[in-house]
Amino acid sequence: MKELKKLQKFFKTDYGKFIGFTLIILTILSLYFRFVGSIPFSVSQTTTEKKTTFDVNGEGKVTAIPNIAEINLGLQINKATVEAAQKEANEKINNITAELKKLGLEGKDIKTINYSLYPEYDYALLFVFQIYLNFR
Repeated sequence: MKELKKLQKFFKTDYGKFIGFTLIILTILSLYFRFVGSIPFSVSQTTTEKKTTFDVNGEGKVTAIPNIAEINLGLQINKATVEAAQKEANEKINNITAELKKLGLEGKDIKTINYSLYPEYDYALLFVFQIYLNFR
């Protein structure tokens, strides 16, 4: 009972009236927001970014006449002797080279990249014997 009298005396002072009024307002607002909802208002904000680069889009077209062509040819000859295999291979390569020159190619633009010659064997009886067949 003594505390209640002290509390009534406190609320009669200016400071107590201010605190009481503030508590009543806060109670009313909390009940309003609890049952009615928030007060509708909007805030708009604009954000800008500083860029140190810029983007450019474009399209181009280039037209040119082709001046380089690469052709790879393979030739395989099977003969009984080295001389016969080389002779036939040289004849065919010389014919191909002559036809390319007729088409306008220069001799400096025609070159041989690989040339190989080796005997061809047939391995019979589970690789115990090798039988010479010809040169390739």
